[in-house]
Amino acid sequence: QTPNPNPLKEDFEEEKVELDNGSNENKGSEELGIEVLAQSLRDLRVSVDLLNAEIREIFRARLPNTMTQVSEIPSLVTLLKSFLRKDTQALQATIRGLPIKIQIPISIELSGSRGVLEEVGVQQVEDLLTRLEERYRLQQSTFESMSKEVGMLAPNLKSLLDPDIASELLIKSGGLRTLSLMPACNILSCVWVRQNERLSERLGVFGKQRDLGGVDLADRPKYAKLLALATSKASKVDFARESPEGDLGRVFREDVKIKFLKSLEEKEGKMRNP
Repeated sequence: QTPNPNPLKEDFEEEKVELDNGSNENKGSEELGIEVLAQSLRDLRVSVDLLNAEIREIFRARLPNTMTQVSEIPSLVTLLKSFLRKDTQALQATIRGLPIKIQIPISIELSGSRGVLEEVGVQQVEDLLTRLEERYRLQQSTFESMSKEVGMLAPNLKSLLDPDIASELLIKSGGLRTLSLMPACNILSCVWVRQNERLSERLGVFGKQRDLGGVDLADRPKYAKLLALATSKASKVDFARESPEGDLGRVFREDVKIKFLKSLEEKEGKMRNP
């Protein structure tokens, strides 16, 4: 028997629809607006990542605990600015806002590292921190604008998926109309995410969905398939202008979780009773 070249075909039992490679021909003004915002967001994230990496590199050897433990950019900026300005009151207030388990180690490290100020260019580092803070705020504002635009165009898709993923699908598919006509197997492979070479095609764009963070690596393809099926339904609902508040998208999201948990129970049952 000839092996099936597309392992997803059997699961979805639908014919593929060719993508239009994200051309603008079938896109409306809302979809083009989302694409512009998404591109701006990507550029801002690159800028934020570079500035964040540069600042962390300056302090990595001097303040290793702080650089390792404080991952949130707003907390890091406030912490380092207070440290550089020798503002003890603001510094302690920022430390109290961190998780309890890291407060004491960071407080001890910072209080014993005043010599660091003589090793770094304080004004130069403050300028970097200010730029990082501004870019990060702009990034958050752009993300909120994009999320709002996605919600206006495709409220059920936004309820089902993270805004980043919903916008990426709308852009790469060529618009809501094209996405609504695509079967689940096309949606799943719309944008490959090579987190793992063996799983890249099966995770597709859903490899970045936050829900997948708590799912075992071996079970993620199943979750991604269920999301693709739900996305196919949600995009059809949105194109038909039904459920404008996104209620069906939330129902689809819960349905994905229920079906996934059921599949895990069936898997465990087969393992206990082969």
